[in-house]
Amino acid sequence: MINAAEFLTLLNRAFRFLKFSVDEVTSNNIFKQIDSNGDGYISYDEYFKFAVHHLSIPKSEKKLAPEAAPKAQPKRPYRSRLREFFWRHLKALFTKYDQNKDSLLQPNEIEVLARDLLGSRKKG
Repeated sequence: MINAAEFLTLLNRAFRFLKFSVDEVTSNNIFKQIDSNGDGYISYDEYFKFAVHHLSIPKSEKKLAPEAAPKAQPKRPYRSRLREFFWRHLKALFTKYDQNKDSLLQPNEIEVLARDLLGSRKKG
């Protein structure tokens, strides 16, 4: 779970590579849309529902009012497009960092992965 301040930091870190920053007002507006129960935190379930809605519904259906929009029929009913998206990216990361190609991430490979994701190649 993350609060509004953490969400602002997350957004700005996510958009840093684009040299784009998100102001607090915009961040708070997005945060309020995701925080469906209004408790001041975004849970994984709230985030996932928000992401599925914005990544899985065709643009033509998004223009309709939510109650009028027909439900998207997934190509494969047992997998959402969001899960497929994450799986492809996780698999690519795994393949990239499994340097010895033993189908396992060794501690040193995990360390390199974590350092790359956090933006630091320095050890220690």
